[in-house]
Amino acid sequence: MDSPQLPEPFSQSKRLRTGIIIVALALLAVVIFGIVKSSKKPTPEPPLVWLDQSQFARQMQPGRLKRLYYKVVSLTAPVWQHFRRPKTRIQIASKILATKGVTTGQLGIGTAIATNDSGTQVWILSAAELNDLRQRLPTNRLEVVSAPTIITVDGLSASIFSGYTLPQTPQTSASIGVSIYVSPKIASHEIQLAINAVHTELNHSPTPSVGTNISAACRIRLPNAGGVLITSPPAKDTNGTNYWLILSTTAIDGFGKPIKL
Repeated sequence: MDSPQLPEPFSQSKRLRTGIIIVALALLAVVIFGIVKSSKKPTPEPPLVWLDQSQFARQMQPGRLKRLYYKVVSLTAPVWQHFRRPKTRIQIASKILATKGVTTGQLGIGTAIATNDSGTQVWILSAAELNDLRQRLPTNRLEVVSAPTIITVDGLSASIFSGYTLPQTPQTSASIGVSIYVSPKIASHEIQLAINAVHTELNHSPTPSVGTNISAACRIRLPNAGGVLITSPPAKDTNGTNYWLILSTTAIDGFGKPIKL
């Protein structure tokens, strides 16, 4: 009895044609997505938009169309990655300061651009204004709590945490320290930044508890090499400690030197 005949395998030319068709269809999907995306003109929004923690988390999650786009890009990467220009690097330097007896009115930076419901205030600073602010800071009346720096690229989210976790129950723990999550995008020679910054510390009196000094989530447009000052709600005690976050965004080259956008 004759053994069953196995189907003939694809020839090399058929495999090649099939691969070309798959890549072409994938590239077509990417092009269509790009056209649809670019045809939708976003409604201009103010320089700063406040977000709460849940809104920020939702905005950082890509939608179904975006996830499909990422899959197509990943599938076709072997074809186009050798021809793609490297994305612009962005350095996001931050510094959290603890201040006593110093008000923002003494810094010569004018009125805050925005204040949220809890009293957190924001100033957007040009490169010259940021440099002037650094010169005006009274170093003898402030303490640098933390100074984390993030280097990422245009369109790529990144985060950093400096601190430790404190167990609260067998199932939960609290983060003590500084956590910063950023998502930058270069547009119109500016850096559009989604940021979520939280600074907590452990209070020992009267009983151990976790206190939040800074909690700010927003979308903000910053000039290249410029920055933002975010202040905590003023302390109720005039001798209490206030907390400031100074954050700067700078486009850099592969050697870490600032570049123009």
